Order: sequence, then C-alpha cells, then structure tokens
Amino acid sequence: MHFSWLIDGGIAGLYLLATMIAGIVMRKCVGKVEHFLMAGREMDLYLGIASLATV
Repeated sequence: MHFSWLIDGGIAGLYLLATMIAGIVMRKCVGKVEHFLMAGREMDLYLGIASLATV
C-alpha cells in the first residue's frame, strides 16, 4: 500500500482547509483567550470531541 497523492493528499488537504475555515470563523466569535476557555463549559459533547480530536 502506498500514498496516492490524488486521494490521500486530497483528503488531507480538505481536512486542513476545513479546520482553517472553522478557526477563522470562530476567531470572529471569540475575542479573548478567556472567552475561548469559558466556551468549553457550554460546548456540546460532539463539538467538544471534535475540538479535542483536532488538537
């Protein structure tokens, strides 16, 4: 099994693009680090798991 640039590279590229877009969108909503830390308390379970998986 080897790395296919078309399939594997495309999947990795889409993942990086999606996480960058999510970060840019969330940056507009979060003004300070304190706000980001407090938002973790109100986060939905699936969103919390997704944010931990991207770290």
